Amino acid sequence: MKHVWSLTIMFPLLAALVSPARAQVVLIVNDANPAHVTFTATAADAGLADSTTNQDDGVDLLSFFTSNPGKTGSIEVGLLGGQNNLVPAGTATPYGSWAIDNFSVNNYALNIYIAIANTQAFTTSAPAFTGNMGGPMSDLTSFLPANGASGSVLAGYSGHPGAIVGSWEVVNTVPEPADFGWAAGLAGLAAFGWRKRRLNSPLLRTSPSALR
Repeated sequence: MKHVWSLTIMFPLLAALVSPARAQVVLIVNDANPAHVTFTATAADAGLADSTTNQDDGVDLLSFFTSNPGKTGSIEVGLLGGQNNLVPAGTATPYGSWAIDNFSVNNYALNIYIAIANTQAFTTSAPAFTGNMGGPMSDLTSFLPANGASGSVLAGYSGHPGAIVGSWEVVNTVPEPADFGWAAGLAGLAAFGWRKRRLNSPLLRTSPSALR
C-alpha cells in the first residue's frame, strides 16, 4: 500500500495546478472498456524538466475522475492481470500500481506509481514516457472521464508535487455506426471477388466453405 490519501488545500499544491500553455499530450487514455482502461505513452517530450520526484511518488493525472470516487488505497495492476510496461523518463522500471489521489478541492487525480525510489528525470528533449499500462476500472465506471476529456500530468502526487510535465487525453476509438456499414460493404465486395476467383480456378470448382 502506498499513501493515505487526504484532501489537501495547501498553497504549494494549488500552485502545481497551473499548467504550461499548450501542454503536450504525453499519455493517451482509452476507457471505452472500463474492464480494461489503458494508458499509452506518446512520443512527446516533457513540457518541463523535473527530477525532483521518484517512482514511488509517480505521476498524477489531475482531474481524472469526474467526482469523488470515495475510495482509498491502491490497485496493483500486475496482480489483477493487467499490463504494466509504462516507464517514465530517466528509469527502466515500469509503473505497477495506481491509486486515487484527492489532490485538492474538486480535483480527484489518478496516481500511477510503483513502490521503488528510482528518480524520474523528465526533460524537454526526451519522451516523457514509453510503453503502456492497463487494467480493470469497472467499479469506477461512473467516475471515468468522457471521450475527449483532458487534463494535466503532474510529476509526483499531492504529498510531493513536482512540475507539470504534459497532459493526458481520452481517445476512445470506437467506430461510428456508419463506419460499420462502410466496412461491411468493403468486406462483402472483397469476399465476392475472392469467391469468384476461387470458382474460376482450375484447381477448385466447388464453392468455398462458408465463413462465419
